[in-house]
Amino acid sequence: MGQARVSSTYGTPDQVFVGLSAGEWGGGLRRIDRRTGNITVIERNSTGELCGGPLNTSCDPVTGIAAEPWNPDCFAVTIGLVHMQPHGRVVEVCGDRVQRLYDKPYGNNRSAGRNKDDAPFISVAFFGLARDGDAVLAVGIDGIYRIGPGGAAQVPLPHFENIGRISVSFELPHVVLVLTNLNQRLSISGATPLLVPR
Repeated sequence: MGQARVSSTYGTPDQVFVGLSAGEWGGGLRRIDRRTGNITVIERNSTGELCGGPLNTSCDPVTGIAAEPWNPDCFAVTIGLVHMQPHGRVVEVCGDRVQRLYDKPYGNNRSAGRNKDDAPFISVAFFGLARDGDAVLAVGIDGIYRIGPGGAAQVPLPHFENIGRISVSFELPHVVLVLTNLNQRLSISGATPLLVPR
């Protein structure tokens, strides 16, 4: 694996979860036990294929982690990479169980087919996540997604204004969006918004 960077963290009273991004070399998710310091890799490859998902340390850069308001024992994780083609999804982690929560074919590639685990070959890459009331907001390369237990709704990226040398948007009610090139060295996604809860 290439040089992985910490891209996101999430803590509970007993554990700390660390999302790693190494771009095209994956990254994955680690769980650190606060009492013992033991580190566990959390992953699941449902097909056994080289980059099978829903969460594969060798292929999936983890870009965001947030609590699920509808299930206090679980949290959501975003995966995102743009290299040749976009690749991403939102997964749910409950203890050691990992399952796909949401994914979407990207652009005009809706008919490009699906992998053995029913994931689209070319999919929306996600680069951030924040809790928002009874749902989570995920930043995709084509908009903002509000994801809850019943599915997802997409809204286009809002208008950004330049304040000083920073591009921000205050148009969404519960978060501020700040454009960043933070992922630029690991993903050719260009500028993506950070979600800052209000």
